[in-house]
Amino acid sequence: MPENEQGAVMPQPAHRSRSLKVWVYGLVGLLQGAVLWSLQRAIEHGIWPGTSGPWLGAAFYLTVSVPIAWYLAAGGWANRLHRMAFALVTGGVFTLLGAHAGQSWVPGVYGSVQMDHLLAAGVMGFMLVPLASGYDSSRRRFDYQRLFEHSWRNAILLLAAAALTLIFWMLLWAGAWLLESIGLDGFRHFLAQRSVAYLLSAGGFGIAIGLALGKAELLKASRQFSLSVNAWFLPLALTFALLWVLALPFTGTEKLFATHNAAFYLLWFGALVTCFTNAAFQDGCEKPAYPHWLALVLSWAWLTLIPLALLADWALAQRILQHGWSISRIWASVAATLFSVYSAGYALSLFKRSQWMASLPATNITAAIALIVIVTTLISPVADVSKIAVNDQLERLQSGKLDPSQFDWNFLRFSSGQYGQDALKGLAQNPSEEPRARQIATLAKKALALKLSSAPPAHLSQQDAMDALKTKVS
Repeated sequence: MPENEQGAVMPQPAHRSRSLKVWVYGLVGLLQGAVLWSLQRAIEHGIWPGTSGPWLGAAFYLTVSVPIAWYLAAGGWANRLHRMAFALVTGGVFTLLGAHAGQSWVPGVYGSVQMDHLLAAGVMGFMLVPLASGYDSSRRRFDYQRLFEHSWRNAILLLAAAALTLIFWMLLWAGAWLLESIGLDGFRHFLAQRSVAYLLSAGGFGIAIGLALGKAELLKASRQFSLSVNAWFLPLALTFALLWVLALPFTGTEKLFATHNAAFYLLWFGALVTCFTNAAFQDGCEKPAYPHWLALVLSWAWLTLIPLALLADWALAQRILQHGWSISRIWASVAATLFSVYSAGYALSLFKRSQWMASLPATNITAAIALIVIVTTLISPVADVSKIAVNDQLERLQSGKLDPSQFDWNFLRFSSGQYGQDALKGLAQNPSEEPRARQIATLAKKALALKLSSAPPAHLSQQDAMDALKTKVS
């Protein structure tokens, strides 16, 4: 830093300090991009850690989680060392989860990475940051206003950074095409290199994060605008819910269950109503956006979400009883559990007249903690979703509930990771001479003989996938 004539340190101009901070974010992004590119190169050239699924998964999760946690933790801790320590601890947790997820990864083989694990880890990490920063240790409780500010700030921050990164790439390619139009095509070839894509994408995203954080007032204004507008969808949404509940005794549930997507429809609608309710409540420090009479009506109308949640649970339970557990049904059960918590928790506001929807903060905190615990458990060795689904489907096969020719061998071979591979090997090595056991062993051996890259397209129905599988193994 510059010194004055007396040798005292003079403060830097605010704009220079802000610029340095933005470049720090850019350097962190560049480092992240360089490591991700090196991992890609390791896979392509068959060198460590690209030859080991667990090590590759651990390195990938660590590389992604530490910078993102550091970005999102901005403003959550007054001490920079505490912020960095949180990012490193978070990275350590994700490294372990990545090593577990990587056990089923086959480097270089498309489809071996289980995307549900990646998505669940992302959701868990996003929820973890505001919970950690929003805990008031002096009062031993969560500060809901701080939780609200941090979580919504981060949501808008990520969207803004992603949009800025996209605009950055649009400008780069527009410039490359402009130069190419007069015969200067070197810049286009430069942008087409994979290393450049990694470096500029991650570095640009980091700079975008730094720029957006420097405009905190704009982020807050964007949040207030979007939430205030979305709050007025709540009366319409609860009107639909009320009409649905009133009509249900006359229509019955037969048509609903005949769609075979009843739980999906109900949970999706419940998620929208929950979001609109939070948009109206915000941090609870201000009066609701509605007139007093409408706010009271909406509090009572929320009770219509309870039968929706119960029917979603019932519909999902029926599918599980009929077809057993699958990975998608396990995640749907998590969503159904959260919807039940929200619907019952928010309804308790009728007994708390201190403010509109008074039970919302406690319900949100409870649901967030439960989500982190459940998701972490389901993407860890403790109770991995694939392990649960594989064990249940094996029990149905071995107990005789399913005919071997109708069993979804495609699921074990291509969609359940290492647990499915181990299950197939166990079935294929069954020494029993009983006809059904021999049939199972034969089909398991044929499924194991398929290459991972020859999996039927994901958009096929289960029956179409079975037909494609039978064609390949015949």
